[in-house]
Amino acid sequence: MIDGLDALLPGARSTQEEEAAAIRALKQLALDTRAAVLVTAPLPRLGTRDDRRPVLDDFGARGAVKERADVVLALFREGMYDSARGIEGATELLVRKNRNGPTGYVDLYFYTQWMRFEDMLDPER
Repeated sequence: MIDGLDALLPGARSTQEEEAAAIRALKQLALDTRAAVLVTAPLPRLGTRDDRRPVLDDFGARGAVKERADVVLALFREGMYDSARGIEGATELLVRKNRNGPTGYVDLYFYTQWMRFEDMLDPER
């Protein structure tokens, strides 16, 4: 697991070319070792769009994420943008790409005091 793609890149500001090269190298590492590689990446501010849910193009890196990743997941918490509109803690786990399965979303609830997500539809929650 790599917490932050930018942690791999040299310098204070990485270019999209450097990000794309890092993603290609990580994909090759996953294939060579036959192991899953999980990489987190911060997204740019999405404040200008009406729908702030992340889409594949938001991941940047000159399309390397869109092209190379087998699975791309994104989190969306409406309460982070407009606390009056959303339910506190309501979160969507968005499956933006799934090379071997369906895409869609799962409704989650985020417990801030425990830094934990749980399924909103789980009856034992």
